[in-house]
Amino acid sequence: MSQAHFDQAAATWDADPTRMGMSKAFATAIVATVPLQAAWSAMEYGCGTATLSFLLAGKLGKITAADASPGMIEQVHRKVVAGGIANVQPRLLDLTDAPPPGERFDVIFCAMALHHVADIASLAAKFAALLLPGGWLAIADLHAEDGSFHPDVAVPHHGFEPEELAAVFAAAGLTGLAWRTVHELERHGRRYPLFLLTGRRPDVSRCDLCGDLLPCPL
Repeated sequence: MSQAHFDQAAATWDADPTRMGMSKAFATAIVATVPLQAAWSAMEYGCGTATLSFLLAGKLGKITAADASPGMIEQVHRKVVAGGIANVQPRLLDLTDAPPPGERFDVIFCAMALHHVADIASLAAKFAALLLPGGWLAIADLHAEDGSFHPDVAVPHHGFEPEELAAVFAAAGLTGLAWRTVHELERHGRRYPLFLLTGRRPDVSRCDLCGDLLPCPL
């Protein structure tokens, strides 16, 4: 799907009640799995209208709600103003072709966005670099499907085998990776299972040259 598609869909994105149900299921699963703290900084990447960020806003500190679609980010701005939610901060950001932000985060979450990204390994490495030591990553997405979820548009991935996706994030340096199915989404007369994959950046730093725990002699 192109950026133009999401820009065009942004104004009516929240009108689909199935999206709210899905976001609530993801929020419940994240709260049950990740020990969120009110002082934590967070980023939701590929946030769309940031429904998930707003659901988690009361349990976190500053949340950067990032998306590559200006139309979606405009809707996030509108929701922030309407709801007076000061700790959700919209940001136009495409990590596939732009430098990452300078700050680091205690938790990064990404819901139903990863199957739109062609180079998963590159994005996984960027997520790992954006996490503080000990930080958490939470990825919610489709189980592998036959392409019927997006019948009219091309996407790079028709969902994922969670074990294979976990291996990509393990290669990026995350540990403690685990997943579970957390929701079923009804679409086109079918039901599609969705999973939550979580992992952590190790809470110790290693030298970029030799891999030893810091400090090292190099």
